[in-house]
Amino acid sequence: MKRLVGKKQIMQILSSIGILALSLTSISASAWYKMGHRVVAQIALNQFSEAEQKQIQDRFGDLVQMADEPDGYRSISTTLSGWHYIDYPLVEEPIQAKISLVEEKNNIVWALKESKRALENHYKKDRNQYPHFSKIFQSNLVHLMGDIHQPLHCISRVTAKFPKGDKGGNLFFVRYQGKKQNLHSLWDSGFGFMDEISENSLIRAAQEIQAEFPKEKKILNEKIDFHAWSKESYEIAKSEAYATPEDQEVSSAYVKQAKSTIKKRLSLAGYRLAAVLRKIIW
Repeated sequence: MKRLVGKKQIMQILSSIGILALSLTSISASAWYKMGHRVVAQIALNQFSEAEQKQIQDRFGDLVQMADEPDGYRSISTTLSGWHYIDYPLVEEPIQAKISLVEEKNNIVWALKESKRALENHYKKDRNQYPHFSKIFQSNLVHLMGDIHQPLHCISRVTAKFPKGDKGGNLFFVRYQGKKQNLHSLWDSGFGFMDEISENSLIRAAQEIQAEFPKEKKILNEKIDFHAWSKESYEIAKSEAYATPEDQEVSSAYVKQAKSTIKKRLSLAGYRLAAVLRKIIW
């Protein structure tokens, strides 16, 4: 997920970290990458019978194909960019100024609530009345259910250097396989895991993640709570994602744990998306 940063701030960052190849428009990649979002959608579909999947197809369209669409909306308008994350602050140094990073609206929790509400209203009424209008909420619902389970989409580390936050780890640099990279993009990519998934291997990848992290009984009984899920991601980011020193090579133990956590988050996103879809459609 791209977070827009002013050119002046970027030039300051470039000067301090010595990286001259960063874009002047953004410094982040799409959360979970394209195939990660499609894995979430596929896991969600796997929770339904063939007959139910047909009903989803009739009402929503192709869940898997639409899963990564909202990342492309930003090329048309930046209005929806804030929908993809929520900046709960992680304050690790004494800061004099008051820390207030979370917008009342225009954040991922608000956007998921709004998408769910809009779609429930849509299906209660004549769903053919505004079919094009509903599509933006359909694709955003599917996509944002993936984003909210990416821990670094629910946190921003506040330091004296970055009193307005590090953009969910976008300004937190480490070394991985000898290359300097930001923490956010590494978690988005699953430390290379997402690059291994192709269109042909998507169904198998989803099945393998489900087998490794099967649906727990508590997931079957939990209520839909976007706020709680975002806080869950925050705690994981706080305890796991940032548990590696800046400007140093990440350890093999860290990478192993991160990959396991990432797969579990993908599975949870899929299971919970299925629950949200069931609530909306039936």
